[in-house]
Amino acid sequence: MIKTTLTLLIFILVVGCNFTSSNEDPWKTEEIKQVSYPVDLTLIDSLSIPISETIDPLQSSVKIFESNNTNYLYFLNRKTWKIELINIEPEKSSISIEINKTGPNVVQNIKDIYINNLDSILVIGGAGNMKVLTMLNREGEVLKKWDLNDILDDKFESYWLTDFEMYPFTYDKMRKSVYFYLYEGPIVEKETQSSIKQIAFNLENEEVTTFGHLPAEFDDKSFYPYFGIAAGFTNDKVLNYFPSLRYIVSYNKDSLKNPKILEFNSKHTQGLNIAEDIIGFDPDSKSERKFLIENDSYFKMVNDPNSDLIFRFLKMGQPFLTLDGKQRDFLDIDFSVQIFNSDLELLKEVEFKNENDLLFPFSFAIGKKLYISNNNPMTKKFNEDQFKFKIYEVSFSDSNTIN
Repeated sequence: MIKTTLTLLIFILVVGCNFTSSNEDPWKTEEIKQVSYPVDLTLIDSLSIPISETIDPLQSSVKIFESNNTNYLYFLNRKTWKIELINIEPEKSSISIEINKTGPNVVQNIKDIYINNLDSILVIGGAGNMKVLTMLNREGEVLKKWDLNDILDDKFESYWLTDFEMYPFTYDKMRKSVYFYLYEGPIVEKETQSSIKQIAFNLENEEVTTFGHLPAEFDDKSFYPYFGIAAGFTNDKVLNYFPSLRYIVSYNKDSLKNPKILEFNSKHTQGLNIAEDIIGFDPDSKSERKFLIENDSYFKMVNDPNSDLIFRFLKMGQPFLTLDGKQRDFLDIDFSVQIFNSDLELLKEVEFKNENDLLFPFSFAIGKKLYISNNNPMTKKFNEDQFKFKIYEVSFSDSNTIN
């Protein structure tokens, strides 16, 4: 059975940070525009994929890899120390790539992975303040290693790599750059939040760029361990978003300067709360659980980099106690999904309430299709031997199309 601790970790994955003081770089925002033409999100199909007993049926950090017109979900299976590529066409074969635990090709202390192609698999990791980037082939052989402590500015030698799901490690083929995040100090301290840095590292010329800009709320508040900053990536943008705030900050990857700062609040939330305001910085476990269940958050963003669509999920707060007086389960989730185009114009927001089988933290997008897990452990239909999804598709009026 799925362990209780895993269900908790689905939500507690984010830490706050401060890259640029709002006093030094004024926080100027503009409202997100909404389109006037009809857009719909329609349930069109379902998908069930058999998995082995070594694979956890609940995943929240899968990525998409496309090869020869075939799409795979991939992730690191920490039980077997293999990279699993799960074919989303169940009748077709999946791929497992074993990572060496010993010998000349050993790779340890992995934080995250990114598959460029099967002979260019990027792995970032390191114990303590070590920061090592490794390129593997499909046989798990090491093709190249970068000791980032030898490349980054000396002031970053004491920093650690983040391993939070909402700070995704990624690679941009056109710019030959990887993106990752660093922090310094005990993670529970506010000073640590101020130390987190976003890094772009060019693999060809080994040029390093640091960037980041946060709203004024971060100057005064502590966001740990609830909802701080998260990131997403399109072909030409780095997108920062804030589960407890209404902003989306968009950086052009070519410059990583002069971000466009947008704000928009869902009609399905009365407001977003910072945990420190409600329960203090060091709450007991019951207060923490109550806050996480009762409060709204922009918890997740997914997109297909080859598509112009971006999906942002709002987790809606619900009463801590159910009608029969029991404490509500973390996985009893109402939510909405906002659909944006590549210009970050809002196309549509769709509400999902009382759909107990849906588990949006396990979701991904391919083109105009959004896949949301309907394998919730709370329901009697839960299946440990499958990935299960409902498939929704975005459609437009005849005069407006999008990739």
